[in-house]
Amino acid sequence: MFAGFDLAGALRQIQCPLLLLYGDWVHGAAVRDEDAAFVRDNLPSAAIVKIPGGSHMFFQEQQAQVLERVETFVASLRPPGPLRAAASPAGPIP
Repeated sequence: MFAGFDLAGALRQIQCPLLLLYGDWVHGAAVRDEDAAFVRDNLPSAAIVKIPGGSHMFFQEQQAQVLERVETFVASLRPPGPLRAAASPAGPIP
């Protein structure tokens, strides 16, 4: 199905911030350490976080840890200083 697909090339084309969360392969996660390393090698700007003990459903099983990691990632994307109301039709983001 994906024969001939250049995943490394596709990863190098990504220009937006990327957060890869993944669990432990031995607990049934879908991403192996070597898969995460492949992403890191081809998209060095990616934020890659392993959720220790996480299974395929780590996002449900470890909600607090996942939320903390996502919040940290999103906060890293915000420009320094207050956001202006013009940045969003709904007003500034707190």
